[in-house]
Amino acid sequence: MSIFGTAIIAWNGRELQSVEGSVSFNPGLAIGKARKGPRGYVGSTIVPGLSALKCDVLITDDFDVTTMAGGTEATVRVFDEQSNQEWIVPRMILSADPTLADGAESKWSLEFEGSTAERV
Repeated sequence: MSIFGTAIIAWNGRELQSVEGSVSFNPGLAIGKARKGPRGYVGSTIVPGLSALKCDVLITDDFDVTTMAGGTEATVRVFDEQSNQEWIVPRMILSADPTLADGAESKWSLEFEGSTAERV
């Protein structure tokens, strides 16, 4: 399940909004894995998931991407405009090196992973 919308990333008393329409979000819901025995299906195991977020944020004078490095935890809220769904992930960390896009609309591309999302 993927959600496309807007994300608000909060960490160290700051909030940063994603570029509208740049969010790709997987809430990391628990899934079942079938267990197989000698006679076939014998049950299932529940596997908790990790949420994942990819988004772009505009480059501003007051945002230093290095403040998010080193395992700094953030709380993320994701809004899906089409379905009016809202999700919150209480703990996420930067999981990939940020990518800088230059030009007229300079932006950082960020990737996060974290705990399972909760629907609000």
